[in-house]
Amino acid sequence: MNRPEFSSRRIVSTSEGETERLGAELAATLSRDALVLVEGNLGTGKTVLVRGIGRALGIDPREIQSPTYNLIHEHEGEHGRLVHVDLYRLEGDEIAALGLEEILDGEGIKAVEWAERLHDWPVGSAVDMGTVDAGTVGTGTVDTGTVNTVRIRLQRLAPDEHEIVIETPSA
Repeated sequence: MNRPEFSSRRIVSTSEGETERLGAELAATLSRDALVLVEGNLGTGKTVLVRGIGRALGIDPREIQSPTYNLIHEHEGEHGRLVHVDLYRLEGDEIAALGLEEILDGEGIKAVEWAERLHDWPVGSAVDMGTVDAGTVGTGTVDTGTVNTVRIRLQRLAPDEHEIVIETPSA
């Protein structure tokens, strides 16, 4: 299978509020069963971005916390379901034992933090199989559409500045 081309957008966020708003805007482009692969070091805003996705689904933002110790949080909102997975403490066989296949096949948007840990695991190729039905993520705004898979990489540029790169397979 050929690896698809990716469409990518770079956004610089200067606050948690901006990052959360971007997550909410991104949610409008996601299919109801989308896979959101979130990558980045500690403190780069991964959970903040997922909190924005949850807020757009009608989930109280205070409920969206890093699931580092519980590994998986499932949330039901007025506009959809969010499954929030954190792989920070897991590797290889531990990820397989988590039952991620069933989770990813289930209903709702699946946001996986520390997705870079999936590289040796079958779901690591999920972004290769993703498709974009319509829509793109623009600089600062998100157009409407339905994205099935998205990879988001966050990086700290300065204490109050984060780079967010959003990649979707091109149609």
